[in-house]
Amino acid sequence: MEFNDLVAVIAGALIGFISAYGLEARKRQWKAKDDRQRLDRLLQIIHEEVEQLAELLDVDLGLVESSELDFVLEFGKGLEEYNGKLRATITRLQENRIIYTSQSERFLELPEYLPNTPVRFYTRLLVNCGRMLGAIDDGNLERIRELRSLSLTEAENLKMELKRAQGGT
Repeated sequence: MEFNDLVAVIAGALIGFISAYGLEARKRQWKAKDDRQRLDRLLQIIHEEVEQLAELLDVDLGLVESSELDFVLEFGKGLEEYNGKLRATITRLQENRIIYTSQSERFLELPEYLPNTPVRFYTRLLVNCGRMLGAIDDGNLERIRELRSLSLTEAENLKMELKRAQGGT
């Protein structure tokens, strides 16, 4: 009977080890899935904020592409109204950084090539906004157009990078 008891103890230990190992493997699998879902959500909310900024650049700041603005600049009538609209839009661009500000410490969770990309975009956008405000003061419409186009291109590129990091979804 001692041999049978020994076999039962060994079998019980083996079953316990396999169960514990299987449970631990399952926990790791769940954690990996949770981590991926958190990463996907982070990528999604950054993408949404960049999309809002791109819309501000494209639509609201699209005012600088208006032929009506050329007319205003040529004749000077209504210039203060346009300058006010441009300043208000640029101020919104500068302040629309809620996700970036609140989630920036999580950028290190992004895939290795990506963490610097949003930081670079937001920094350049902030600098370009300051330059656009200076161009308004100088009456340099071409400079505003150039900076708007550059910022919009960078926003579109970042959106593509974020989508690619999400697996192209």
